[in-house]
Amino acid sequence: MKHSKLKIFLALLIGLIVGVLGACGVYFATVGDVAWEVYIKEMIVPNVVLALTTIIALWVAASPIIKKILSALGLFNQATNDINKTVESEEQNKNNLATMQQNIQEGFTQICNDIRAEFKEHKETVQRIDKATTNTEEITRIGFGNMDELVNKGYAAEIAKVGVEDEREEDEA
Repeated sequence: MKHSKLKIFLALLIGLIVGVLGACGVYFATVGDVAWEVYIKEMIVPNVVLALTTIIALWVAASPIIKKILSALGLFNQATNDINKTVESEEQNKNNLATMQQNIQEGFTQICNDIRAEFKEHKETVQRIDKATTNTEEITRIGFGNMDELVNKGYAAEIAKVGVEDEREEDEA
């Protein structure tokens, strides 16, 4: 930045000097006999000093404003970069969120399928146990009901009532 400012200032100064010298040359060529020493002391030097003083004063006055403008431009560029990064980050976050949602959905589907499979296995196991229990109860009733000693003493009838009464009580509750 400093080099470009210096180059601009030097270009303006050189342009001004060349312009003044060119104007002087044209003037001297057209006027004829001129007292060079007087002309330079009274016309050129004061005008050059005035021009240089004006340029330097303008530069000194404009320099803080230019610095503030350049600083604001730098801040504006930084803000633009931050906004662009935020937009890129937002796109990345959207993609990550979509991926996470898909992973969650796939995981949920897998868990549901696993639960269904386990429930089916447990249901089949419970059905087998229920059937085995029913068979065991029937076998026990037949066995106790056909024992002469239990039948004669009345225990077989009592045994037969126990299973039926317990099931009725459970159904009523």
